[in-house]
Amino acid sequence: VSGSVKCDFLKEKESQGVKVEKRSIPAAQLTPVQNELSRTKVAELVESFNQGSINPCKKAILVSSQNKNDNHYVIDGHHRYAACRLIGGHQEVIAIHDNVDNLLLELETFPGVRKSGLENLEVRTQR
Repeated sequence: VSGSVKCDFLKEKESQGVKVEKRSIPAAQLTPVQNELSRTKVAELVESFNQGSINPCKKAILVSSQNKNDNHYVIDGHHRYAACRLIGGHQEVIAIHDNVDNLLLELETFPGVRKSGLENLEVRTQR
Protein backbone atom coordinates (compact mmCIF):
# COMPACT_ATOMS: atom_id res chain seq x y z
CA VAL A 1 0.00 0.00 0.00
CA SER A 2 1.66 3.23 -1.14
CA GLY A 3 2.09 6.25 1.14
CA SER A 4 -0.78 8.43 -0.07
CA VAL A 5 -3.18 5.49 -0.40
CA LYS A 6 -2.20 4.35 3.11
CA CYS A 7 -2.99 7.83 4.48
CA ASP A 8 -6.36 7.84 2.71
CA PHE A 9 -7.18 4.38 4.03
CA LEU A 10 -6.29 5.34 7.60
CA LYS A 11 -8.37 8.52 7.35
CA GLU A 12 -11.29 6.45 6.06
CA LYS A 13 -10.99 4.03 8.98
CA GLU A 14 -10.88 6.91 11.47
CA SER A 15 -13.95 8.49 9.84
CA GLN A 16 -15.74 5.17 10.46
CA GLY A 17 -14.90 5.53 14.16
CA VAL A 18 -12.09 2.97 14.11
CA LYS A 19 -9.18 3.77 16.41
CA VAL A 20 -5.79 4.05 14.71
CA GLU A 21 -2.62 4.45 16.78
CA LYS A 22 1.15 4.23 16.50
CA ARG A 23 3.06 2.01 18.89
CA SER A 24 5.98 -0.39 19.15
CA ILE A 25 5.51 -4.17 19.43
CA PRO A 26 8.14 -6.93 19.62
CA ALA A 27 8.31 -8.28 16.07
CA ALA A 28 8.10 -11.83 17.42
CA GLN A 29 4.57 -11.05 18.64
CA LEU A 30 3.28 -10.14 15.15
CA THR A 31 1.63 -12.61 12.78
CA PRO A 32 2.08 -12.25 9.01
CA VAL A 33 -0.81 -12.79 6.60
CA GLN A 34 1.30 -12.90 3.44
CA ASN A 35 2.40 -16.35 2.26
CA GLU A 36 5.48 -15.38 0.31
CA LEU A 37 8.39 -13.03 0.90
CA SER A 38 11.43 -12.17 -1.16
CA ARG A 39 14.37 -13.63 0.75
CA THR A 40 16.61 -11.25 -1.16
CA LYS A 41 14.64 -8.18 -0.07
CA VAL A 42 14.61 -9.31 3.57
CA ALA A 43 18.34 -10.07 3.45
CA GLU A 44 19.03 -6.62 1.97
CA LEU A 45 17.08 -4.97 4.80
CA VAL A 46 19.01 -6.95 7.42
CA GLU A 47 22.31 -6.11 5.72
CA SER A 48 21.40 -2.41 5.61
CA PHE A 49 20.64 -2.61 9.34
CA ASN A 50 23.99 -4.31 10.01
CA GLN A 51 25.75 -1.54 8.09
CA GLY A 52 23.90 1.09 10.14
CA SER A 53 22.06 2.67 7.22
CA ILE A 54 18.44 1.48 7.61
CA ASN A 55 16.52 0.15 10.58
CA PRO A 56 13.52 -1.80 9.23
CA CYS A 57 11.97 -1.74 12.71
CA LYS A 58 11.64 2.05 12.71
CA LYS A 59 9.46 2.44 9.59
CA ALA A 60 5.91 1.73 10.73
CA ILE A 61 3.95 -1.12 9.21
CA LEU A 62 0.16 -1.62 9.22
CA VAL A 63 -1.31 -4.18 11.60
CA SER A 64 -4.78 -5.28 12.61
CA SER A 65 -5.14 -5.20 16.38
CA GLN A 66 -8.70 -6.27 17.11
CA ASN A 67 -8.90 -10.02 16.69
CA LYS A 68 -10.57 -12.72 18.78
CA ASN A 69 -7.22 -14.27 19.69
CA ASP A 70 -5.57 -10.90 20.51
CA ASN A 71 -2.98 -11.39 17.74
CA HIS A 72 -1.63 -8.45 15.78
CA TYR A 73 -1.72 -9.36 12.09
CA VAL A 74 0.63 -7.68 9.61
CA ILE A 75 -1.43 -6.10 6.84
CA ASP A 76 1.30 -4.16 5.03
CA GLY A 77 5.07 -4.15 5.52
CA HIS A 78 5.85 -7.87 5.57
CA HIS A 79 9.46 -7.52 4.41
CA ARG A 80 10.24 -4.91 7.08
CA TYR A 81 8.51 -7.08 9.67
CA ALA A 82 10.52 -10.18 8.64
CA ALA A 83 13.81 -8.27 8.77
CA CYS A 84 12.92 -6.76 12.15
CA ARG A 85 12.04 -10.18 13.50
CA LEU A 86 15.35 -11.61 12.30
CA ILE A 87 17.28 -8.90 14.15
CA GLY A 88 15.12 -9.36 17.25
CA GLY A 89 13.71 -5.85 17.30
CA HIS A 90 10.55 -4.03 18.30
CA GLN A 91 8.54 -3.06 15.21
CA GLU A 92 6.95 0.37 14.93
CA VAL A 93 3.36 -0.21 13.86
CA ILE A 94 0.23 1.66 12.95
CA ALA A 95 -2.36 -0.43 14.74
CA ILE A 96 -5.84 -0.38 13.23
CA HIS A 97 -8.41 -1.52 15.79
CA ASP A 98 -10.40 -3.65 13.38
CA ASN A 99 -10.59 -7.34 12.54
CA VAL A 100 -8.01 -8.59 10.05
CA ASP A 101 -10.68 -10.14 7.82
CA ASN A 102 -12.54 -6.82 7.60
CA LEU A 103 -9.37 -4.91 6.77
CA LEU A 104 -8.31 -7.30 4.02
CA LEU A 105 -11.78 -7.20 2.45
CA GLU A 106 -11.81 -3.39 2.51
CA LEU A 107 -8.33 -3.18 1.00
CA GLU A 108 -9.37 -5.41 -1.91
CA THR A 109 -11.68 -2.65 -3.18
CA PHE A 110 -10.03 0.47 -1.77
CA PRO A 111 -9.06 2.93 -4.55
CA GLY A 112 -5.37 2.86 -5.41
CA VAL A 113 -4.50 -0.46 -3.76
CA ARG A 114 -2.63 -2.72 -6.15
CA LYS A 115 -4.55 -5.95 -6.48
CA SER A 116 -1.32 -7.90 -7.09
CA GLY A 117 -0.24 -6.95 -3.59
CA LEU A 118 -3.18 -8.84 -2.13
CA GLU A 119 -2.87 -12.06 -4.13
CA ASN A 120 -0.56 -13.83 -1.69
CA LEU A 121 -2.49 -13.14 1.49
CA GLU A 122 -3.74 -15.83 3.80
CA VAL A 123 -5.63 -14.95 6.93
CA ARG A 124 -4.35 -17.07 9.78
CA THR A 125 -7.00 -16.28 12.37
CA GLN A 126 -7.60 -19.95 13.13
CA ARG A 127 -4.35 -20.21 15.15
